[in-house]
Amino acid sequence: MARTGDGNLMKGAAAAYKNYDNVGGMYAGIDKATKAFSDSVMDTAKKKKAKKDAIDKDWNKSKDSVLESYGSFKTTVDYDFTFDELKGLKEELYAAQNENPPNQKVISSVNARMNGMKNGINDDVELRKMLATMDHSKAMSDNEKEILTAFQNENYTLSRNENGEKEYNINGNKYTKAQVEDLHIPQNPEYSNNFTKVFTKNAKSKKWSRNTVEAEVKNVMPKKNDIKGLRAFAADDIMNQSFADMLDYDTTFESEVNNYLNEDPRFDTNKNTPGIDETEFAMMKQAVLDPYHDIWEGDVNRWAEVTHPLLAERLTNAIKNEHEIVNPSATKDMTATQRLNYYKGIKTSKNS
Repeated sequence: MARTGDGNLMKGAAAAYKNYDNVGGMYAGIDKATKAFSDSVMDTAKKKKAKKDAIDKDWNKSKDSVLESYGSFKTTVDYDFTFDELKGLKEELYAAQNENPPNQKVISSVNARMNGMKNGINDDVELRKMLATMDHSKAMSDNEKEILTAFQNENYTLSRNENGEKEYNINGNKYTKAQVEDLHIPQNPEYSNNFTKVFTKNAKSKKWSRNTVEAEVKNVMPKKNDIKGLRAFAADDIMNQSFADMLDYDTTFESEVNNYLNEDPRFDTNKNTPGIDETEFAMMKQAVLDPYHDIWEGDVNRWAEVTHPLLAERLTNAIKNEHEIVNPSATKDMTATQRLNYYKGIKTSKNS
């Protein structure tokens, strides 16, 4: 992986091997044959982008609207639901008070539920403010944004589940308040900032220890069981580049993936071709960026088990690349094999 002067971690290597001098001659004979297909692909891409732009616009508009009201409700949906519940509680309380003697157990229960409703409304307002003020990660999907936009715009109906929790009925699905909040993935720049410190320290270090560097990288990354944190860390920029960019610009990644995943039937699906072919590799890149890809069968922990070590390796290699540039004298007396083993963390004899 190459590192360019603008601070990007992996860019440059792929571009270095592209030569566009003869593009006109190379493609002159197939322009007409591919135009219809290209137009179709471009049209699909434009439609997808237009939809995504519309979703982002609605999401940002809903956040602005909530901030204007400082989290307060702008429709009567919640008021009407609360009024109907209070009406029922009032009747229950009245009946309990008129028993002889008054039914203190029911009276206490009604009071507790009324306090719970009041606290619930306050929590709703705080959640709405939080969603409107916190920066969200690029990891958030369009579906997650659409649900949260509907929540912020109060485009839902309300009910309670068997546990008494209020549920928001959005687009045919029901979500508790905790589930709504869980859809939001905030940015966490602390992870990226801590990695930058690890990068700077180890790139400048006179000596190189792959085991030490990789351990430090893993130590500042979100843990495997922190799915939201790992999603944000993989999707948002780390020193001006995202994990997706790293995969696109890293020319060594495909061969290394073959070493790591070529025995995994989820990725190496074509048994007639040894290793991971181009189609399988393209699918794999999509899967490691998307915890809800079909390959994980709905289990985001499977995604984390694969993505976490791959991301740690990418970031370790980024530091290795910079170390080679900053400290060329560290390996000047080594053979090519010794230099390779040195950065892989493999000890070799002086004569190898």
